[in-house]
Amino acid sequence: MCIVPKKYFLGFGLVEVLIGVSLVTVIGVYVGITVSQSVQVRNEIIDNTNKVYLAEEGYEIIRLLRDENWSNLSSLSLNTPYHLQVATTTLAIGGSSEIIDNKYSRNFLVQSVYRDGSGNIVASTTSGSAVDTDTLNIFVYVRDSNSTTSMQGILANFP
Repeated sequence: MCIVPKKYFLGFGLVEVLIGVSLVTVIGVYVGITVSQSVQVRNEIIDNTNKVYLAEEGYEIIRLLRDENWSNLSSLSLNTPYHLQVATTTLAIGGSSEIIDNKYSRNFLVQSVYRDGSGNIVASTTSGSAVDTDTLNIFVYVRDSNSTTSMQGILANFP
């Protein structure tokens, strides 16, 4: 039986401690980075969801204004940005910018809809197409400092 003197094992404790501390540090850094990125992605998802809901709300407000009186929409200039004026008891179309939650801006555009001889919606460049004065294409845009979300729909005047 060979007995190894104790002095040969003294360095192993320090090396093990350094490796352990290094592993804990690396794991801690990666966990911190992962948590930080998760929070950032979560905030982006919340912002995008809010913009989608605000665009849908804007479209629904425009539908309500259409239901009140078709001329609320038909009298608007085409391809001109308009803003909604939302108050506690009134809804209107206005010229000043609509800021929501001090973060989002919302506006909309109105465009003509073209139909062919069969009544199908077609591009304005289609041969024989004509403007349908009882139908409008609506684009609602919601912006924040990072990106824009849009919604498009067609509204018709049903007498």
